[in-house]
Amino acid sequence: MADLYSQRVNQTLAFAQYALVGINTELTGESTNRMKLRGLQEAALFHLDSAFKAYLNELAERERVLLTQATPFELSKAFQQQGVHSSELDEMELLCQDSGSWLSKLISAIKAIHKPLPPLQESASQSDIAIIDLAKEQSLEEQLETQLQGWFEQLRAMILRHRSNAQEW
Repeated sequence: MADLYSQRVNQTLAFAQYALVGINTELTGESTNRMKLRGLQEAALFHLDSAFKAYLNELAERERVLLTQATPFELSKAFQQQGVHSSELDEMELLCQDSGSWLSKLISAIKAIHKPLPPLQESASQSDIAIIDLAKEQSLEEQLETQLQGWFEQLRAMILRHRSNAQEW
């Protein structure tokens, strides 16, 4: 039972990687099917979400702590109740608090994927001058196109680093 969640983490990371390969294949094809591409992007995002939650459960399982909901906050609360300290959780909490971090952006994208798409805005006519706010945050679609691969690599690297550090003890 000790490795149930670590196996699930590995499995969902592999699923995310397969979806990312599909995205790259779709993008390098002659004509991109936007619906298929979005489906693959969302699939990769869902698998990253599943991997992250399974990793939180893996940490709880390692310390024999019952986790009712797979969130960093709930894991922190459960660890505090049992008097457990986790440098892995400390790192994740810092990343979650930094709105510019890859983990914070990943979690925001996961939450955003469940919201309905906003209505399309009419494009300005050629005679209108468009004002672009360069400081605005990227849309979910832009994030999926530009950051999804990076989120996968960062999550996988963090998990592997944490596991490696835990084995040293």
